[in-house]
Amino acid sequence: MTPGSRPRPAEALFHEKRYSPLWSQLVVVFGGLAAITAGVVTYLNGEESLAEALVAGLVGLAIIVVLLPVAGTVLVADDSLMLSLRPFSRRIIAAEDISDVQQLDQVSGMYYGGVGWRRSRDGRVLIMGSGTRVQIRTTSGPTYVVVTRRAEELTDALHRIVR
Repeated sequence: MTPGSRPRPAEALFHEKRYSPLWSQLVVVFGGLAAITAGVVTYLNGEESLAEALVAGLVGLAIIVVLLPVAGTVLVADDSLMLSLRPFSRRIIAAEDISDVQQLDQVSGMYYGGVGWRRSRDGRVLIMGSGTRVQIRTTSGPTYVVVTRRAEELTDALHRIVR
């Protein structure tokens, strides 16, 4: 991997992509559809102008388009760990920055209050559903926790790159 480039799944020692749970996807779809429907109904009742109805419709569409494809990705390459919540953020942690890796216990998908990036007393958490927690300590300060379905594989891959 060249410096500054992001790791790719084909080069990975470990790769896991998890989408948000079905209940979360349904909330997004119904929330977006509710905004679209509200815009149409209030326009047809004469309570809103066409512009206001279009704004409501576009907001509903944006909710669906942006939030429905959210996915958490964990990728371990030869020299780094990438933690990503697509399409919002990506963190790349150099292998030299990882000081300790520890497999913890299993947790439910709501253990940290929902899916996505979370902050807790355990550190920065990437959770997309239930699974086993893997704690990653860094020399630069932050501690990360990843909730994964394949904790042993992730722990083994991280131990291989930690120097």
